[in-house]
Amino acid sequence: MDADNYGFDAKIMDKADVVVIKTDYMAHAQWYKVIERARKLKKRVVFFSGNNIEELLLKITE
Repeated sequence: MDADNYGFDAKIMDKADVVVIKTDYMAHAQWYKVIERARKLKKRVVFFSGNNIEELLLKITE
């Protein structure tokens, strides 16, 4: 979702295996909403910055 989308439906995470938070992109209001939902669902959260897809994939598989 884009950084300006504050009113997104957090239920989009319900079927996710992993939640990725792009820390250099996400607004704080979104961050809190995502973290709250992820904790409720007991989802694994991966924090990521930058644009290196290989690095992101490594973090997800750790």
